[in-house]
Amino acid sequence: MRQQVAASRQRQANLQAELERVRDPYYLALLARDGIGLVQEGDLPVVVYDSPPEPTPLPAAEATSLPGETRKLPWQQWLELIFP
Repeated sequence: MRQQVAASRQRQANLQAELERVRDPYYLALLARDGIGLVQEGDLPVVVYDSPPEPTPLPAAEATSLPGETRKLPWQQWLELIFP
């Protein structure tokens, strides 16, 4: 009987400590981020893959290209759009 009472008191103390932890907003934010993947406003979510994604093949040159003209890479096209 005394062992049951002692075990119940220990369980109550553990539950009380857990209750104090979950009342802490920083602990809740940690659980939200690590447990279910939520992000706070202003955070930048990052997705990490186990293996690198397979590269996609570049599309063939379009028929609108002139003979002898090389197709520009996407980063070059963006560069020209931003800095004409």
